[in-house]
Amino acid sequence: MAFDRASGTEFKEISFDRGEIFSIQIRGVKKMRTRRMYYVVVYDICETKENYKKKRKNRTKLYKKLKDFGSPVQYSVFEFNLTPEQKNKLMEIINKYIEDGDRISIYRLCDDCRKHIERLWTKPIKEPMSDNISSIEV
Repeated sequence: MAFDRASGTEFKEISFDRGEIFSIQIRGVKKMRTRRMYYVVVYDICETKENYKKKRKNRTKLYKKLKDFGSPVQYSVFEFNLTPEQKNKLMEIINKYIEDGDRISIYRLCDDCRKHIERLWTKPIKEPMSDNISSIEV
């Protein structure tokens, strides 16, 4: 069996005496599984006396929006398990609330790196990030 990623169709290859290979569609379109990636987002909303209220409001809104996508580890650190579409949506939201002087770092971790995450807690608490599928639909 062969699988055409472009069309999402499963094929069976048949070979004849002359070495020609023909493809026959077997079951129509097969739904492809979208690969998720693991991200850690760290942000710092910088404020001054003049813009304190606006920056505080932006920081609170950003925090609430990020909670829709992932799990907070600390107030300005989040972990995500996202599809490419969800990551694009997340980037739109981040760009909406980040202004000059603010800092944001986004780390993408491979599966092997993710296995080596070490967590140290002062007392047992629930893991901040599970492998459950994110509730956000794009």
